[in-house]
Amino acid sequence: MDSAVDDDLLQWLLDSDPAIRWRVLRDLTGATDTIVARQRRRVATEGWGARLLAAQNPDGGWGDGVYFHDSNDMLKQFRSVIGDGRDYYLLAYGSPTSLA
Repeated sequence: MDSAVDDDLLQWLLDSDPAIRWRVLRDLTGATDTIVARQRRRVATEGWGARLLAAQNPDGGWGDGVYFHDSNDMLKQFRSVIGDGRDYYLLAYGSPTSLA
């Protein structure tokens, strides 16, 4: 563990949501790329990331359709967090695919 970070604080961060855990592993612990990638993939299926995907409408939009913001922007940002190139909208609805 990184000596610049208090061990109790580091453990608390590691015990948190996968959206935080993978970055802590990458940036503060020196974990291997394999371990970081495994934790990063969990963001779409556990915790905040899973809740975000569950709130998306089947048509790919967000909310009740009154505000027509480009929801693809949010998905692009989410994909950048996950970083594995899969389309998590489709994955959330049972049709995994890779991005073109």
